Amino acid sequence: MSRYRASLKSSASDELLNTYLIRPLAWLLVLPLLRTPLRPEAIIALNIALALTSAAFFLQGTPSGNLIAGLLLLAKILFDAVDGQLARAKGLVTRLGRFLDSLADFYTNLPIFIAIGAAGLSESHDWTRLWLWFACFWVMTLQCSYFNFYLVAHLRVVGRQPASRTDERILAADQEQAGLVLWLQKLYLWTYGWQDSLIARVDRWSGAEHLTGQAKDAWYVDGAAVRLSSFLGLGTLLTPLGVLALVDRVDWYLFFIFGAGNIILLASIGYRLGLARRLSRSS
Repeated sequence: MSRYRASLKSSASDELLNTYLIRPLAWLLVLPLLRTPLRPEAIIALNIALALTSAAFFLQGTPSGNLIAGLLLLAKILFDAVDGQLARAKGLVTRLGRFLDSLADFYTNLPIFIAIGAAGLSESHDWTRLWLWFACFWVMTLQCSYFNFYLVAHLRVVGRQPASRTDERILAADQEQAGLVLWLQKLYLWTYGWQDSLIARVDRWSGAEHLTGQAKDAWYVDGAAVRLSSFLGLGTLLTPLGVLALVDRVDWYLFFIFGAGNIILLASIGYRLGLARRLSRSS
């Protein structure tokens, strides 16, 4: 159990779906890998293969194609937890793995959403379907960036020191990294930099810029605040797509992201606005 707990990010700020379902299942796959030389990067490569194969089946736009695509996507979500837990359990958390994992998520999720939209376009000859799914991808990605910002901030305040930073702009110390790591960091900034900057602005606007000392720490560790944002993690947001694909109802996912996802996002921001006022008064 101690090794299992060491493989987790944080029971306080991680997704509930991860805590109670995905990570326990992933640990069953991690256990036999602990005594092997297999590195987390190999699992990331498997995730890429699963996601791209899922996209290929989504592109078919058929019930059977969606069924297989959904199964592959759910497997990808599970193995996406395996690589991180394996890295933490083996003490192999690195900046290389951090950037590989984030970039793999972006550049493999995008083809899945485009494939679903393209299948809808092929069926109805309506370009709206393709643009809706493209927009859905970006909205989901921003929701995940919001979650990741507060997850990383929470972990740093409680002393877990994750490999990630809320601001990944290249520092002097980053220039000393291996060439590949620095190149991946630059690609990360091109891909996610504007998103991280936007979420940081939302964080400051919500009240963080007016807080200092213990009040600032409380801002990032408040239980209700981190729990609200945890519902916007990638596993929580992608799992419904995999489940809906199994029953050939992928279009319902649009209502989930544009509806439930944005409601949770606004509720989280609204809660933090109130939290900022309470912390300001108490300090």
